[in-house]
Amino acid sequence: MESSPRFSMGIAAISLVVLSTGAGFVLAHVKDQKIVPRFAGPLIPYDRNYTTSLLWGTYRPGMYFGVQSRTSQSLEMGLMWFTYSGLGGGKLDIRHLCDQNDRLRYGWLDHDGRSFGYQEILDGYANISTSFVKRFRLVHGREQTSSWVARVSLQQNTQYRWSPKAANFRSKMSIIVYFKLEDAGKISPIVASDKLISLEGSTPSLGNFSIHFKRHSETDVGTVFGDETSSFVATTLTKWTELEKTILNNTGIKLGGIVSHSPNLIAVELAVFPNFTLDIVYETLRKEDDQSNSLASISAASLTEVILRKRRHFKEKLRKAFRVDEEHEDFAQAVSILGEEARSRVPDQFVVQNPDYANPPSFLLTAEAMLDRLDLDCPDETDKTLKFFTLAFPRLQAWHN
Repeated sequence: MESSPRFSMGIAAISLVVLSTGAGFVLAHVKDQKIVPRFAGPLIPYDRNYTTSLLWGTYRPGMYFGVQSRTSQSLEMGLMWFTYSGLGGGKLDIRHLCDQNDRLRYGWLDHDGRSFGYQEILDGYANISTSFVKRFRLVHGREQTSSWVARVSLQQNTQYRWSPKAANFRSKMSIIVYFKLEDAGKISPIVASDKLISLEGSTPSLGNFSIHFKRHSETDVGTVFGDETSSFVATTLTKWTELEKTILNNTGIKLGGIVSHSPNLIAVELAVFPNFTLDIVYETLRKEDDQSNSLASISAASLTEVILRKRRHFKEKLRKAFRVDEEHEDFAQAVSILGEEARSRVPDQFVVQNPDYANPPSFLLTAEAMLDRLDLDCPDETDKTLKFFTLAFPRLQAWHN
């Protein structure tokens, strides 16, 4: 049955009213919302002596694996990789920043948020595991991070449906480890007979440091670079978003060797096959330190046992925690965008924070826990905590106003 013109006009009029009412409601709702811009006040000073045990960690969100310190002038470590079998298309299929288009399965399986972590990354036929372990030392009764080891291991992903048999599995992969200075400081490659031995450097907040590289099969502190399977570049990076373009071309690292005599970025590339593990050892250089107890001298087998022991201990604590707190609820904390690196991954329209999309109770729970732990018999600790709240209050006030 055909509709009459009067009926069609009635439907159109009703639709117009509904749409106008809906649009008016949306506009009124948007008008009433307060968009809180980034707080314009000074940063809260970082007291290095207050949380020295948490000085280093996997504090580089948005990356498959990275390590940095919590200081304003940090040294940062990052990981990249690609397969040589994918070079035919003329574009380097690099894995570096987390991207859903990479179609990887990854995540931390164990991480205590303080001293160690272990994750697995499944990338096609490759199973890449990364580990991070810190060593502490006591200074005036406080734990300080004196050194750490990052381990990168490449194995065959036997669960991959197109995975070749282990007997003829010889597909080569490039593993790239880089170190960059965020601000002031210096870093230099130590080279002998055109072979990279180690890295050394310093920053105002971290002091002097050294970095060694060791293959899993080696127990001595020797070089693992210098042949046709490895290369490195020491250069100057002016902008974080240009990192990949600065050191890579369509076949791997470009301009190998020392390009800049005052570099702030050093990248090391290894062409490897599965069943490969690289240990990256960071250590502070202090005259009072016992070099005979250096992490660089620890055997690969001993480090493996340390990682396994920490994983077992973590899982046991996790099981106990779930038994005790299985009825408790968790609150997710609001996310802050800190620094050029993190900001480069966020579209401009999402940089400005909307108070309707946050979870303020999580902050209040943290504040309550900090106050509960105050020990009035330790005036220095009490003063530091109260000073933090004094500096933090204007930010909370800006949020709710």
